[in-house]
Amino acid sequence: MDREIKFRAFDKRKELIREVVRIDFDNDSFNVQILEPTENAPKNWSLRKFEQIELMQFTGLKDKNGVEIYEGDIVKRKGFNKNRLIKRASNGAYCKSVKIMTEQFEVIGNIYENPELLK
Repeated sequence: MDREIKFRAFDKRKELIREVVRIDFDNDSFNVQILEPTENAPKNWSLRKFEQIELMQFTGLKDKNGVEIYEGDIVKRKGFNKNRLIKRASNGAYCKSVKIMTEQFEVIGNIYENPELLK
Protein backbone atom coordinates (compact mmCIF):
# COMPACT_ATOMS: atom_id res chain seq x y z
CA MET A 1 0.00 0.00 0.00
CA ASP A 2 1.58 3.27 -1.10
CA ARG A 3 0.79 6.05 1.30
CA GLU A 4 2.07 9.44 2.12
CA ILE A 5 4.44 9.42 5.09
CA LYS A 6 3.58 12.27 7.40
CA PHE A 7 3.14 12.98 11.06
CA ARG A 8 1.41 15.26 13.48
CA ALA A 9 2.43 15.73 17.10
CA PHE A 10 0.81 16.23 20.45
CA ASP A 11 2.73 19.14 22.00
CA LYS A 12 3.00 18.24 25.70
CA ARG A 13 3.92 21.81 26.65
CA LYS A 14 0.82 23.41 25.13
CA GLU A 15 -1.36 20.28 25.18
CA LEU A 16 -2.37 20.73 21.54
CA ILE A 17 -2.10 18.73 18.33
CA ARG A 18 0.30 20.35 15.87
CA GLU A 19 1.32 19.64 12.28
CA VAL A 20 4.89 18.33 11.95
CA VAL A 21 6.91 20.27 9.41
CA ARG A 22 10.25 18.48 9.76
CA ILE A 23 12.02 15.90 11.91
CA ASP A 24 15.73 16.58 12.42
CA PHE A 25 17.92 13.53 13.08
CA ASP A 26 21.13 15.37 12.09
CA ASN A 27 22.24 16.63 15.48
CA ASP A 28 22.42 15.37 19.03
CA SER A 29 19.14 16.92 20.16
CA PHE A 30 16.80 15.29 17.58
CA ASN A 31 14.34 18.13 17.15
CA VAL A 32 10.86 18.14 15.64
CA GLN A 33 9.70 21.30 13.89
CA ILE A 34 5.98 21.90 14.44
CA LEU A 35 3.62 24.55 13.15
CA GLU A 36 2.67 26.90 15.94
CA PRO A 37 0.62 29.66 14.33
CA THR A 38 0.01 32.99 15.99
CA GLU A 39 -2.40 35.76 15.08
CA ASN A 40 0.37 37.73 13.35
CA ALA A 41 2.32 34.75 11.97
CA PRO A 42 0.06 31.93 10.72
CA LYS A 43 3.07 29.96 9.41
CA ASN A 44 5.08 30.33 12.63
CA TRP A 45 6.92 27.21 13.78
CA SER A 46 8.73 26.00 16.88
CA LEU A 47 11.23 23.29 17.70
CA ARG A 48 10.48 20.59 20.24
CA LYS A 49 12.67 17.80 21.54
CA PHE A 50 11.29 14.29 21.15
CA GLU A 51 10.47 14.04 24.85
CA GLN A 52 8.27 17.15 24.56
CA ILE A 53 5.92 15.61 21.98
CA GLU A 54 4.09 12.44 21.03
CA LEU A 55 4.38 11.67 17.31
CA MET A 56 1.30 10.36 15.52
CA GLN A 57 1.80 8.81 12.06
CA PHE A 58 -0.74 9.12 9.25
CA THR A 59 -2.32 5.73 8.47
CA GLY A 60 -2.94 6.56 4.82
CA LEU A 61 -6.69 6.32 5.44
CA LYS A 62 -9.49 8.86 5.69
CA ASP A 63 -12.77 8.61 7.54
CA LYS A 64 -16.24 8.95 6.01
CA ASN A 65 -15.87 12.76 6.02
CA GLY A 66 -12.46 12.76 4.34
CA VAL A 67 -10.61 13.46 7.62
CA GLU A 68 -7.13 11.89 7.72
CA ILE A 69 -6.79 9.11 10.32
CA TYR A 70 -3.64 9.13 12.46
CA GLU A 71 -2.36 6.73 15.10
CA GLY A 72 -3.89 7.74 18.39
CA ASP A 73 -7.14 8.91 16.82
CA ILE A 74 -10.41 7.72 18.30
CA VAL A 75 -13.05 6.76 15.78
CA LYS A 76 -16.72 5.98 16.05
CA ARG A 77 -18.20 3.27 13.85
CA LYS A 78 -21.76 3.59 12.62
CA GLY A 79 -24.03 1.20 14.46
CA PHE A 80 -21.58 0.49 17.33
CA ASN A 81 -21.68 1.97 20.83
CA LYS A 82 -17.99 1.52 21.65
CA ASN A 83 -15.36 3.90 20.23
CA ARG A 84 -12.19 2.46 18.72
CA LEU A 85 -8.58 3.53 19.16
CA ILE A 86 -6.39 3.57 16.04
CA LYS A 87 -2.99 2.08 16.74
CA ARG A 88 -0.28 0.34 14.80
CA ALA A 89 0.59 -3.27 15.49
CA SER A 90 4.23 -4.21 15.93
CA ASN A 91 4.33 -5.62 12.40
CA GLY A 92 3.23 -2.26 10.96
CA ALA A 93 -0.27 -3.45 10.05
CA TYR A 94 -3.24 -1.32 10.97
CA CYS A 95 -6.48 -2.49 12.47
CA LYS A 96 -8.07 -4.74 9.82
CA SER A 97 -11.55 -3.37 10.33
CA VAL A 98 -10.29 0.17 9.67
CA LYS A 99 -8.72 -0.86 6.35
CA ILE A 100 -11.86 -2.59 5.19
CA MET A 101 -14.61 -0.18 6.23
CA THR A 102 -13.24 3.35 6.61
CA GLU A 103 -16.44 4.73 5.09
CA GLN A 104 -18.23 3.65 8.29
CA PHE A 105 -15.75 5.40 10.63
CA GLU A 106 -15.69 8.98 11.84
CA VAL A 107 -12.75 10.56 13.71
CA ILE A 108 -14.18 11.98 16.94
CA GLY A 109 -10.97 12.84 18.81
CA ASN A 110 -7.61 11.49 19.92
CA ILE A 111 -6.13 9.85 23.02
CA TYR A 112 -4.22 12.97 24.07
CA GLU A 113 -6.96 15.58 23.92
CA ASN A 114 -10.00 13.33 24.47
CA PRO A 115 -9.06 10.27 26.60
CA GLU A 116 -12.55 10.24 28.12
CA LEU A 117 -13.96 9.03 24.78
CA LEU A 118 -12.46 5.57 25.41
CA LYS A 119 -14.31 5.04 28.69
